[in-house]
Amino acid sequence: MEDIMAIFTFVRSNALRYSMLVISAGMVIASEAVTIPTTPLVSNVNVPPIVMLVAGKDHKMFYEAYNDAGDVDGDGKLDTRFNPAIKYYGLFDGGLCYVHNDKGDKDGLFSPSATTTDGKCSGKWSGNWLNYMTTSRIDALRKVLYGGYREVDSTSQTILRRAYIPHDAHSWGKEYKDETTDGYRIDDYTPLSQPNANTRHFFGNLTANNKVQDCIDLNKCSDMPPLLRIRQNVGGDHRIWEWASKERPVLDSTLSTGTFPTGTGAQEDRTVRVEVCTASFYTDCKLYPNGQYKPIGLLHDYGEQDAMLFGLITGSYDKHMSGGRLRKVISSFSDEV
Repeated sequence: MEDIMAIFTFVRSNALRYSMLVISAGMVIASEAVTIPTTPLVSNVNVPPIVMLVAGKDHKMFYEAYNDAGDVDGDGKLDTRFNPAIKYYGLFDGGLCYVHNDKGDKDGLFSPSATTTDGKCSGKWSGNWLNYMTTSRIDALRKVLYGGYREVDSTSQTILRRAYIPHDAHSWGKEYKDETTDGYRIDDYTPLSQPNANTRHFFGNLTANNKVQDCIDLNKCSDMPPLLRIRQNVGGDHRIWEWASKERPVLDSTLSTGTFPTGTGAQEDRTVRVEVCTASFYTDCKLYPNGQYKPIGLLHDYGEQDAMLFGLITGSYDKHMSGGRLRKVISSFSDEV
């Protein structure tokens, strides 16, 4: 009887221990039978990423991209004027020289004429200098996303147009005095001659819609030609802010102190439209099966083959309190090409 009680006591006191050993053994056997994947289980699912682009209603997108108050090249120093060593981004190709048909209307046009390795284009317009001088922030964004706004998009020609820059505080101006002051010669990068002694060249960027009647009809203002306005040899120690930062209308025929001094060149307008992807000059362009070259951006890189799907929400005047309107549901970008 004592032997039976001893066996019973031993079994009862060790039952939990043995049961845990049995369970553990079972778990070891089960775990050895399962192959643990080395990649996430969802990585083999063939579903493209989706992106909803939200375009904010920020009027500052229509300011100049290079405002002479920032560090463009990241060297810790402010870049307060054009620097030939910097590659400026914009609608123009910094490695090309351009000619203009000297028109300031809807037909004005920059066309590529030659290549350049150092950015200099004596007697012509340097693409790098034009990017610095004429690019707005929205132009840079459009160029990144889809290659720029195509005003003309035909089988024989592609023309990009600079954004609409209201004829007010959104417009901007820059000046050039001489090589000592600015660090480069203006006649190396434009068809312009060096300024006369003690004078400056003034440059303004605007859409000339200062007349009220110009903006009565919808889209009439925004369809007006975007301009690069030039006044050469401005003397009397006048500065660019007297022309570009005065009471409206800015960048017109007068300075804040009155008329331009005697000897100032006549007003010259050059429409900021640029021909791209030509038969001779097609850097950063894509050749399509129909034999045409067209400008492209990130949306083409990631959207044409449905590597990513994109949608778009923008602000609107009629839905300004509820966030805007859905312009495109997330879907394939291929129907936009």
